Amino acid sequence: MGDTDNIRDWLTREKTKYLLWKVAEGAEKWLRANRIHPSFLPPPSFGGHDQGAENLKERIEEIESELQCFILEKGP
Repeated sequence: MGDTDNIRDWLTREKTKYLLWKVAEGAEKWLRANRIHPSFLPPPSFGGHDQGAENLKERIEEIESELQCFILEKGP
């Protein structure tokens, strides 16, 4: 089994998924608070509590996906 396979296995673990979700959630919150608009994310709603749950979930999922790609590219 190669290093990439080990990393893929690690990424599929429930604890890892939870960890990546929490990191992505924190990153999204920081980006929104600092009004930073990465081009790969859908634009947020800055109205405070009117942030749509679907939009927020979509943004977090996209950040999580980018984190997974980064981890796979960088290797062990």
